[in-house]
Amino acid sequence: MLYKDFLKDLAYCPFCQPMRRVIVQEQNAFLTYSLAPYHKHHLLVIPNNHVEQFQDLTSQETQSIEKLLHK
Repeated sequence: MLYKDFLKDLAYCPFCQPMRRVIVQEQNAFLTYSLAPYHKHHLLVIPNNHVEQFQDLTSQETQSIEKLLHK
């Protein structure tokens, strides 16, 4: 399933407040599983703050994301 198809019927952001689905958390980001995976074992690293573009991340958020990617 493509995310654009998954998002059509949602009334909320699926990445905001997914606390019951958090696998690992850093100070400014967390690791979770995909609700509409492209591949088996598809995981997502998401910043705690809602941002529209990767370029909008703070350096602290980028560091947290990098730590999670290395785990």
